[in-house]
Amino acid sequence: MSVLEGSQVGPYTILSRLGVGGMGEVWKARDTRLDRVVAIKFPKQQFSERFRREAQSVAALNHPNICTLYDVGPDYLVMEYVEGRPPKGPLPETEAVRIGIEIAAALDAAHRQGIVHRDLKPGNILVTKSGVKLLDFGLAKLRAAVPQAISSTTLTQPLTAEGTVLGTPQYMAPEQVEGNPTDARTDIFAFGCVLYEMLTGRRAFEGKSSASVAAAILAGEPPRIHELQPATSTALERVVLTCLAKDPDDRWQSARDLQHALQGVRESTGAPAAGRPHAQAGWIAAALLMIAAAALGYLAFRRAPEAARPVQFSIMAPEDTTLFGPRVSPDGERIAFSVVSSGGYLTGGRTQIYVRRLNSSELVAVPGTERGTDIFWSPDNRSIGFYSDGHLKRVDLAGGQPQTLCSVADVTNGDWNRDDVILLGGQRRGLLRVPAQGGAPQLVTTLESRKGELAHIRPVFLPDGKRFVYIASLAQGQSQTKWGSLDGKESGELTIQSTSLQYAPPGYLLFPREGALFAQKLDVSSMKLAEASWMVGGTASQGDNLIAQFSASGNGVLAWRTAATHTVSELVWLDASGRRTGAVGPPDSYGSPALAPDGSRLAVDIYDPSTKTRDIWILDLNRGSRTRFTFDPADDLDPVWSPDGRRLAWTSDRKGARDLYVKSASGEGQDEPLLVSSLPKQTEDWSKDGGYLIFNQPVEGGPELAIFALPMGPGAERKPFPVRATEFIERQGQLSPNSRFLAYGSNQSGRQLQVYVQPFPPTGGRWQVSPSVGTEPQWKADGKELYYLSGNKLLAVPVKTDGATFEAGVPRVLFEARFAGQGRRNRYVAARDGRFLVNRLPEQTPTERSSISVLVNWQASAGK
Repeated sequence: MSVLEGSQVGPYTILSRLGVGGMGEVWKARDTRLDRVVAIKFPKQQFSERFRREAQSVAALNHPNICTLYDVGPDYLVMEYVEGRPPKGPLPETEAVRIGIEIAAALDAAHRQGIVHRDLKPGNILVTKSGVKLLDFGLAKLRAAVPQAISSTTLTQPLTAEGTVLGTPQYMAPEQVEGNPTDARTDIFAFGCVLYEMLTGRRAFEGKSSASVAAAILAGEPPRIHELQPATSTALERVVLTCLAKDPDDRWQSARDLQHALQGVRESTGAPAAGRPHAQAGWIAAALLMIAAAALGYLAFRRAPEAARPVQFSIMAPEDTTLFGPRVSPDGERIAFSVVSSGGYLTGGRTQIYVRRLNSSELVAVPGTERGTDIFWSPDNRSIGFYSDGHLKRVDLAGGQPQTLCSVADVTNGDWNRDDVILLGGQRRGLLRVPAQGGAPQLVTTLESRKGELAHIRPVFLPDGKRFVYIASLAQGQSQTKWGSLDGKESGELTIQSTSLQYAPPGYLLFPREGALFAQKLDVSSMKLAEASWMVGGTASQGDNLIAQFSASGNGVLAWRTAATHTVSELVWLDASGRRTGAVGPPDSYGSPALAPDGSRLAVDIYDPSTKTRDIWILDLNRGSRTRFTFDPADDLDPVWSPDGRRLAWTSDRKGARDLYVKSASGEGQDEPLLVSSLPKQTEDWSKDGGYLIFNQPVEGGPELAIFALPMGPGAERKPFPVRATEFIERQGQLSPNSRFLAYGSNQSGRQLQVYVQPFPPTGGRWQVSPSVGTEPQWKADGKELYYLSGNKLLAVPVKTDGATFEAGVPRVLFEARFAGQGRRNRYVAARDGRFLVNRLPEQTPTERSSISVLVNWQASAGK
């Protein structure tokens, strides 16, 4: 809203501007109805949710030490006009205590209404002739309110604009820095910071950057007050230190208790009685001694600064979301990451890039970054690059829509140098360079096939911006760390064996090893590594591509996605209404259950936390026993039965990439490779006539995932052919009982996965079955219904597959369940008797929240 001096806003005449803040402008005005001077706050853009919350909060309060809210307009707030100044130290103890008592009284009144200020600081306190006024409850939070998790709505409509923080860094409590819930004790910590500043004239927690301020708040201790102001009473210092306790349980538990404590200090430290002999001389001498002591204390503080200590905290994902791919800005001020709502965008959720400042607890959505992954920062900290829907993009964090730089397939991380060159990793090719202003990708490195290189990934520029380090992925799960230059004139190898790495100044390489993060010194002039490495953090999460998700800044901030523990699930029988009718085995880390054709056995992969791999087991449903089927130390998963129940096919990465294997279901004989190549594959189905094994894999230079068929009939040449290969993601292929149609999931609509059906073998036709999100299709045994999941709901669709063409009816919901293992296959299995075997979370099991660990001053973790 445009505001000018002399203009009229409702019944208010604008007089002059009082100030500008992050939330808007404040103007002095006159209420023409009551002929009184007021203060009006206008938002910068529209009347936001935070302004409405401010109105509700302030209107609920009526206290002489709290600024009064008079009126709420369509896009403004009218408040009491207060003339005064913020308290500025150092103040005499008696004056600081007097102001502190009135602030505590105001906080007590607010807290009793369930309101927490959350941004208490000297700028929100005015000392007037009549007393103290507490201002700006625009950041207040009603304690009774339930925190809102990120949803499909909040992913695109953020409450906080980029760069706006809830709370001022130097006055934030540890729980605010870590993004944990706040309460009245959060204000008490901020009060302690304010009172410390009134007494000493300096802030309790300072630093050169937001990261160092956060580190000081989480683990540092401010200089003792009596070292800076020796005249301060021990009782008052004890009150301040209690306010500043790291653990909220160790602070004053209410503002009322704090107010009483300050009143006790005032009574115990009154002015000296008049008429005592030599009183004035004594006080002068004492003052001189205090000044000398203060000077010595200041010099001691200046000469012996406290060494930086490593400080670690976590960023927790909102409920029903997951955090991926954290990337720290070069200046260490912010962290960008992908936020995926329940299931991910492919299976009904949404993905968007968010940014969080280290000095804030707010996650701020970056507009236009839907389905954005593989984030990297510009060297000036102003923009981020990312990969989305087959395109490389960049976006200015100050505002505006993303710019598409180029089309490119299979991006696996990137980096951006100060010459505006972007370097991209990717599968089945060398590194690519792209101008930061946009342009055609150019190959920088080439795969050395004689060494078995499959991909060049995770490029990271070195300080000169010309050379870089990267990972060459090899067969059998091996890798080689290499380095090169943009002009191709310099190259070499390093002895680190890892699937990902990060360079951090002044000369370290960070990399994962056995689940933890390690550091090793690198001489960038000679490109020689020091002999020793040391552990700096862990445990870092690795995806199916084994690339650890971590990042480091140039000033000692390290962030990594914390490895999640495998959630225990249970296998239960549900009827078509969702009623439980039985269970199979005890709870365990189950995945991809598959019923034998006769329904007597169940093949399932089970995760072993001691080896961090899966093996396939066969459960006898009649006898209640289970037998281990695979014994290789590699990851074995996704079993499918042959139509006669005599063999099992599955996926294993024992030779590097995930390949296809088969063996007798009795467990006898050797594991027979069906299809071995450099491309990762995943078994999906075996046709009921025994003729084809359906699996998915990427296509060389093509889409991210496509559906293939491998001939399995007697005497057939085992040469796979594409069944569904387009520019979209195609997966979860399931053949109808008569093997004439293939149901599958595809994101060809441009959004999430939806269920489609096409003829098999393919003839070009297709039909959409799910009107919206749909995943994991399965056929009823008689071919008359098709089932699929949409979120946590199981739906059924009547279908006809016996005619010349396919026909589908209207989907109906059967039941809802807490399906386990989102993103996996076979979270339910349709049995011949009409029941469903469901892999679900136990009723009392909370959904695990992912997190990002942040370590500030990580170099100090080993004294390096």
